[in-house]
Amino acid sequence: MPPAFRLGLATRGNTHTSVEDVLLALDRGVNYWKWCGHDDGMSRAVRELGSQRTKIVLATQMSVYNWPRDEMRRELDRVLSSLETDW
Repeated sequence: MPPAFRLGLATRGNTHTSVEDVLLALDRGVNYWKWCGHDDGMSRAVRELGSQRTKIVLATQMSVYNWPRDEMRRELDRVLSSLETDW
């Protein structure tokens, strides 16, 4: 995992951050991203990164309080699938 920049970038379900904005932030060194779970500019940027995905540290929320392990795993698989990444 790469070291994370002290300043991060986050999205919310009601933001309109573009793919270009997110990738510009990465070009400027902002590599800690917190994704809200909605299809937005950040999720599209993650998908576009492909093999460069190793440049970012990505966090996301999961609504899994007190969920059984198999349900948490299904939710994580859904997140990874929507971001087209496997880690």
